[in-house]
This record gives sequence, C-alpha cells and structure tokens, in this order.
Amino acid sequence: MARFFLHIGLMKTGTTALQRTLAQNYDELMRDGVLYPKTARFDDKHVQLVWACQPDDKLGVWARSKYDGRGVDDVVNDINDEVVNSGCSKCVLSAEDFSLRPPEYYRMLADKLNGDINVIVYIRNHADLIESMYRQLLKGRGISKTFDAFLKDSLSQGRAGGTSLFYKELVDGWAEVFGKGNIVVREYKGGRGYSTVDDFMDCIGASPLPNRSRGFVVNPSLHGPYLEFVRAINQHLSGGVRSKIMNEVIALVRSHPCEPSPLLTEDEKSKIMETFAHDEKEVLAAYPRSFDFDG
Repeated sequence: MARFFLHIGLMKTGTTALQRTLAQNYDELMRDGVLYPKTARFDDKHVQLVWACQPDDKLGVWARSKYDGRGVDDVVNDINDEVVNSGCSKCVLSAEDFSLRPPEYYRMLADKLNGDINVIVYIRNHADLIESMYRQLLKGRGISKTFDAFLKDSLSQGRAGGTSLFYKELVDGWAEVFGKGNIVVREYKGGRGYSTVDDFMDCIGASPLPNRSRGFVVNPSLHGPYLEFVRAINQHLSGGVRSKIMNEVIALVRSHPCEPSPLLTEDEKSKIMETFAHDEKEVLAAYPRSFDFDG
C-alpha cells in the first residue's frame, strides 16, 4: 500500500517550480520509489483531481473549459492503477488549488485512494504573500485594481486572491478531515539559496533532484514599470488580445527583468506582520515540520 503525499500549496510558495521539476523528473523519481502520476495532470499539477472532487456548480468558467469531465471515481481509480503499475511506495499529488476550496470536498479521497494520506502545506510570510499574490493576479487573472485597493480588500476579507490569510484555521480544517497526525507545515523562505524543490524532497524522505528550472524563472514576477503597464492593459483589454500581449510582456520580463520593487512600505509591512504574528506562531506550534518515517 502506497503512502500518498497531498501537497496543497499554498499559492506563491514555489509551487510552479516544484511541480515542473517533479514532472520533468518522472523517471528519476520512479527509480527512487516516488510516483508523480501522469494521471489528472494539467500544467504539471494534479488540478484535474481537484476539479473532479468539487461540486459542479463551484467550477469557474476557466476551470470548466479545461476540466476533462471525468468523475472522481474514474480519476482516482486511474491514479491507484498507476501507483500499482509503478511499484512505487510513495505517490505525490500536487496542486495549490486544493487549498482554495473547503477540505471537506476531498474527504472522499481518504476512502478512495489505496494508501495513507499525508498533507503537506507551505506557508509564507503574510506581507510577502500579499505582495506576490497581487503581482500574480495582475499577470494571470487580469485584475486592474491598485495595490492599495487590493491590500485593503485582502486585510478586510482575510483572504488574498482566494488564499486564506488565517493559516491556523485553514490547516485545522485539513486536520479535521485527514487527521492532525497526518499534516506537516513547512515554511517557504524564498530568496537566494532556498529551493522549494530541495525542501520538499527532504520533507517526503526522497533523494534530491536536479532542478532543471534553476536559472530559468518559471513564474516571473512583475516589477517596476511592468506592473503599471500590465494594470493598464487589464483596464482596457481582455480575452485573446490581452493573452497575446501578455505572452510578449512575460517574454520581455524574462529577458529584461527589473530590480525587485516593494509595494509595501516598511511601516505597512510591520503592521501586517504584527497583525498575523500570533496566527503564524500558532500554526507552527501546532503542527510538525516533518513526517515520522520510522513509525
């Protein structure tokens, strides 16, 4: 019986680079006894499984256009078959989208997946998360509001782009479904010298992988003049025209990156950190950083 690792994000914690690296190293992982299933993947992540578990009326327009329509039983059966055929003892299912919906949606997986389920969640400094989420939503979702407006909404709603800012409450929900002893919380630290890929492989007790994305920015952030330029695009364009221009912008960002430019003042950042300090401390105190592989 395999051990399943359900990696649920959060968003903006290196998920894209991790998923791409896992997908690129499918064979290397198999030789180490780790399966990253090809079943249910879209854009290197297992979001088809996320969509299959969700009530139909909760799927957005974009998700509905990409969802292959298979029911959760069919998807899970194919995952179980792939695990058996691989002979692997560990299976990683990754999609930050898991964390954007109530964990109750995924309770069925405990009965349907043939193995024990461990949940891995990465959390990030709240101030950095809010900034990074704004840049991502400008680029990927086409929002046009100012950062000040986004910040105000995020703090008043307790959510940044769909991601809860109350980490303890979020993780507790997953613990209620899958058991507190099956949850691990890791800290995303970012910056030079940090690799989510290396950290994740250590977390699941697997050998290090060559990060083929190293040196290539998988999900480039918008800084400097690019930020306001994209916001202006979002105000006036949509659909295919916007997508075509955004592809050119992203290529330009990669070839001519700007120096990182903070959106928060030091005072704003300090206030955010102070607001959520207790929440972050609580979740880190309540959940371990690693699994017991000897138990």
